[in-house]
Amino acid sequence: MYREGTLMKSVTGITEVIARIAYINIMWIGGTLLGGIIFGIMPATAAAHDVVRRTPNFAFTTEVFRDYWTYYKKNFKQTNIIGICVFALSIFFTYNTRILIFDGSMLAKIILAFTFIFIFIFMLGVITFFPVYARYDFKTFDYVKNTMIIVGVQPLRSIMILLIDALLILVSLLFPPLLVVMTSGTIIYINDAIAKRGILRNAEKEKDEELDMLDITEK
Repeated sequence: MYREGTLMKSVTGITEVIARIAYINIMWIGGTLLGGIIFGIMPATAAAHDVVRRTPNFAFTTEVFRDYWTYYKKNFKQTNIIGICVFALSIFFTYNTRILIFDGSMLAKIILAFTFIFIFIFMLGVITFFPVYARYDFKTFDYVKNTMIIVGVQPLRSIMILLIDALLILVSLLFPPLLVVMTSGTIIYINDAIAKRGILRNAEKEKDEELDMLDITEK
């Protein structure tokens, strides 16, 4: 009886975790589509990270969705300003890399090598940004500066997050249904879990922030 009870608790626990991940994933997809994908992906990801940071073991209530939606609206403009910069740099790196690959000169190869290094650092910054954004209150471009400082202080943690994210995306591409149901939520949960064990472990926002969010909702 004891073993059966323990097994049932384990199964229930796993089922609840999967359900939470799926719920986060659904909210993320909804927020992304609402912003027309281009203007939705940054605030949707930031809001999902905030929900996971606040209440990783949340109950399935409308309060979770309300908090997600409040955070989404509150940070829509700021996250998209940063998102435009990320998009512009992505275009620049892509265009620059294509030119350098077709240039066979030694100088081009050297520049290409440095470009790949910058792209790698850039990717580390992007995946580290969201856990940072969910925990700090900075001015818009201070997020960029401080995110890169954190990447420099703990590069191995950021590299670990990047590799795990890449593996999850690869698995999802092999099994497309996972991409729709679980991938984004799983990545957000894992990224937050890894990030908060490092330099971000003492970077939680003040407890009265929830009251501030309630005030915003009422307005």
